[in-house]
Amino acid sequence: MNLTSISEYLAGSAFSNGLRVQISGAESMIPYRMEVIERIVEKKDIIHFGCADHIEIIEAKIAKNIWFHKRLLSCANKCIGIDNNKSAVDFLKSKLSIPDLYCLNIDKEEIPSEITGRHYEFLILGEIIEHVDNPVMFLNTVHNKFKNHADRIIITTPNAFRWNNFKNAFKQVEIINSDHRYWFTPYTLSKVLYQAGYNEIDFQLVENFRPEKSSILKNSLFCRFPSFRDTILIQAKF
Repeated sequence: MNLTSISEYLAGSAFSNGLRVQISGAESMIPYRMEVIERIVEKKDIIHFGCADHIEIIEAKIAKNIWFHKRLLSCANKCIGIDNNKSAVDFLKSKLSIPDLYCLNIDKEEIPSEITGRHYEFLILGEIIEHVDNPVMFLNTVHNKFKNHADRIIITTPNAFRWNNFKNAFKQVEIINSDHRYWFTPYTLSKVLYQAGYNEIDFQLVENFRPEKSSILKNSLFCRFPSFRDTILIQAKF
């Protein structure tokens, strides 16, 4: 879906204190984050930001085929990995021989010429934006540094409307990663991207992982009401 019809609100040229935004409709199946992105970037040249993970769980994730960077390496034509966790990048290089990895702080460091020397169809920022102090400034920095080197950006982030949030609210608790700064909705994330310089914004609501055991009740709920799914997957053009 996209919010082209209300682009004046994203741009800030129009205002409403009660804007009604259609964010989903009933669907016949549930899409899953990694599988959706794999289909999008198959045989493409891509950069994966935040490609590492906690060192202690990387090998276990690889064994379960849920370490995303390895899956991207398997389907993309060229996959560059960037992360600011030096110990994790060193581990991936030395212990697992993962190629084309760079330890970089995008906010503060220049992009090496061996990265900018080619063009990329997609930049992928998975589960990063909710950890950033100033999302508009961060995404604008990415835009300025890669606008001549990439076509589109893909972002995934937890959905503020996810079903577990409603269940926890009935228990009068919030359960959250303590490093998160924000919960996003499709509209607020679209507005952040628009303000950071991106356009042609499209989003869909997905589930993060395919469950080992399927639930008929949950499948029915998430097909009828996609807005309860746990993850926003959004694309935008540089």
